[in-house]
Amino acid sequence: MKKDLDSGTDILYIYDGWQCIEERNAATPSTVLRQYVYGSQYIDEVVCKIEDPGGTPGKLFYLHDCNYNVVALTNTSGAVQERYNYEPYGGLTIADASYGSRSATAQNNSLTFQGQRYDAESGLYYFRNRYLSPVLGRFLQRDPVVYGDGMNLYEFVGSRPISEQDHLGLGIIREIVIDYCMYLSPLSGLTRAAYYTCAGLLYGRYKDAQPPNGYTARPDTYKHCLLSCKIARTCGSLAGSAEIGLMKEFPVDWIRDRLREGSEVGGSVPPISVPSCGPKSCEMRDLENDAEGLGCALTSMECEECCACPNTPKHD
Repeated sequence: MKKDLDSGTDILYIYDGWQCIEERNAATPSTVLRQYVYGSQYIDEVVCKIEDPGGTPGKLFYLHDCNYNVVALTNTSGAVQERYNYEPYGGLTIADASYGSRSATAQNNSLTFQGQRYDAESGLYYFRNRYLSPVLGRFLQRDPVVYGDGMNLYEFVGSRPISEQDHLGLGIIREIVIDYCMYLSPLSGLTRAAYYTCAGLLYGRYKDAQPPNGYTARPDTYKHCLLSCKIARTCGSLAGSAEIGLMKEFPVDWIRDRLREGSEVGGSVPPISVPSCGPKSCEMRDLENDAEGLGCALTSMECEECCACPNTPKHD
């Protein structure tokens, strides 16, 4: 992707998947202007920016708030170099380390609101598939997935910008997992890495989900059903969903190992060891609840409603 400017240096953006990892001088593409390093928790969790990597490198580190807005840049000593404040829809105020106002960034930084790229010339945020106007508080283009995220085709995160995030300009975080997986590969044919990425994002969203009042089965039963249902609908196929439903039983390191494998979903899964609990093993009981979640995915009910429904079998 290229940014053409009336004055100044035109920029080439180099991407690895959805993440911009490098900016180059468009006139001399061999000249690297800056590089970016990302964390593993969030697609836009930029951690470090390296200025002039081919000359005298200068590193700056990003600090985020709980909604992944960049709030400050620090140097290698931890000293703040620049600060950022936001209005609900991303209206940006830049300040120096002492909170003195700045009219523009002094650190060549454009990654700000929710980790997205701010275009200073237009005053818009680039959300990969659409541009967000912080003044209007909405997208400028129609939703590419049409009504997948509601009836308003221009609305940003359900008009809840303080508590929700959007990675690709396609929907709020509980729906963006669907969009992310679909963009990796439509419907079937997702790699194991893609499946576990989806499951990891969903797990982060629903790991603390509590069943509604009056629900008589144990909470873990509800969570297995819910997670399996969400994954089945997210990845557009029932294949592999049951085995991924088990992921909530394993530590993060185990999940990351699966991400590194990158083999096909249909491939074998390494042996799983789980303790025995009652007349059925934990693994069998959880698989049965995962299966109920797959059944829920085939209904017209919401996953939460179906998994809590009295008519849905519970395997305690």
